[in-house]
Amino acid sequence: MTPAVRSQTKKTKRPHRKSRAGCTTCKRRRVKCDEEKPCSNCVRFGVPCDLAPGVETVVISDLPAVVSVRRGRGRPRKNWKDTTSTTPSSAKDAAIDEKSPLEQSSQSTGSAIPSPPASGTEASTPGSTTIAPLLTPPACEPVPLINIDDAEPLLHFVQHTAATLAGKGNSSCKNKILRFWEHNAPQMGLRWPFVLHLILSVAAFDLSRLALQQEKRGGHGKTPDHIAADPEGLRHVLLRRTRAEYLALAQQHFSSGLSGFTCLMAAPNPTNCGALYLSAVLVSYCTFAAGPTGPNDLLVCSIDDSDDHQSIPFVHGLRIIYASFRPEVLFAGLMAPLGPSGGAPEPEPQVPVYRREGFERIDWEPALGHLRQFINEGTDKDKVAACIAALDDLVAIFAANYGYGPEGSYDGDIHNQFVFGWLYRIRGDFIHCLCARDSRALLLVAYYAVLLDSATIVPLGWYIQGWSEHLVTRVGGLLSGEEGMDVWLEWPRKLVALQSGE
Repeated sequence: MTPAVRSQTKKTKRPHRKSRAGCTTCKRRRVKCDEEKPCSNCVRFGVPCDLAPGVETVVISDLPAVVSVRRGRGRPRKNWKDTTSTTPSSAKDAAIDEKSPLEQSSQSTGSAIPSPPASGTEASTPGSTTIAPLLTPPACEPVPLINIDDAEPLLHFVQHTAATLAGKGNSSCKNKILRFWEHNAPQMGLRWPFVLHLILSVAAFDLSRLALQQEKRGGHGKTPDHIAADPEGLRHVLLRRTRAEYLALAQQHFSSGLSGFTCLMAAPNPTNCGALYLSAVLVSYCTFAAGPTGPNDLLVCSIDDSDDHQSIPFVHGLRIIYASFRPEVLFAGLMAPLGPSGGAPEPEPQVPVYRREGFERIDWEPALGHLRQFINEGTDKDKVAACIAALDDLVAIFAANYGYGPEGSYDGDIHNQFVFGWLYRIRGDFIHCLCARDSRALLLVAYYAVLLDSATIVPLGWYIQGWSEHLVTRVGGLLSGEEGMDVWLEWPRKLVALQSGE
């Protein structure tokens, strides 16, 4: 390049201007300012420039303290407008008028709900320029309230009650049943609200039991059983309410769940049959846990002066469902663990429950044999037939749980081990005998009460506690006017007293 071209090139270059008196914004950002009025950087990013005519220059030392934020490498040019402003003091008053009614009411009432700054600005003192904080608090929406009255029993059901419904033991079958109550049953409740109501009712009844225990022992300086048995607090139950409040909550959910259950029972189909079956089981637990509704409540039915003598709702519902659907339809999907193929192989039929679970055997055969003779001595053949059929079902359950003879052998149907099966199999003619206060039918109820032992045959059966004492006592009261009835009540009274620790 010739000297002439070189000199001509130098003349065309723009002279370099040193940025010693640049605008405040560029100095704070440590970028080069061209000192135009306003400078090109402020014009480019749409922020006020103190070099523009009519804007007072702000000294860096006079700026208010701002929140320091550590940023990454590079120039943060895109957030200039959001983090820097020179809003005059009148902007705050205008922004307050634009606040929502919720924000204004929270300030006037002293609410804990914080109100966000209006438009990310702050008021400045007269005659000065304000630099807004770099971090603007987000707008706080009111947090929706959670229904603790429903959340508490649902959490308790999953963490505690479900394990009691699955029974004791560590077999694969019982583990599947536990998984069903912990997971499948609440899942079904999300689709069928009446199922969820019944789940909450069962849990509230369980909480009422713990509250009663705490009220009885807590006042005497003693630790409630459910806390003393768990010193590390791994399964500690925090009770928020009294027993009466839990009972009221349980009855409320039970009424809602039972209403939905009975309504849907009018139109059962393959889609809802599983929910109906589960609801019938839950209704039975609620019926047991609620305890006797009155002195004439015999669990099977209530003896009164009305002509409408029907068995309890869950018995009626289960009969209809079983008669209407095949097992592969009834126990499909989430209901599979309760079906015939949902568990592990069944135990050997020759092994009764008392030998498998390790509790003491009851010599039941002489007592029920004498009762059969007494029933056969009746003159009304229809009543005798109804009572003998109920007695045969009761004998099958005693045999499956305690076996025959001193050696305790059993070779019958293994499904007879379920003590509640007697309630399901009761026929209408036996219900009529009870409502007529037939002595033989009443004695059968007292003998059945022996099986309602939550310490042996029904492990963890908190929901049946108190029923055996009530049934034997009430039957004794109803038969007190008949001669020789005390002899027949001696056996159930003795065993029920042993179960209750008297």
